[in-house]
Amino acid sequence: MTEETQHASRPLWLRLWPLYLIAGGLIAAWFFGLFDYLSLETLRQQQASLRAFVEDNLILAIAAYVGVYAASTVFMLP
Repeated sequence: MTEETQHASRPLWLRLWPLYLIAGGLIAAWFFGLFDYLSLETLRQQQASLRAFVEDNLILAIAAYVGVYAASTVFMLP
């Protein structure tokens, strides 16, 4: 059996697991109300507390920025 034949013989659910993972993450984010916190209005309201957090925890803030940037790049989120 060639590699292409083995690849094609895998079950469909096994080939689509990344799609299921993304869909599950979006459903969980919607269910827990994450999209309500991810808005420009929320950022405007929390600007002072975010600045204070960055001043107090600069290394952690940089690590969080890099992590969010990497995750959005991996998942190509706008």
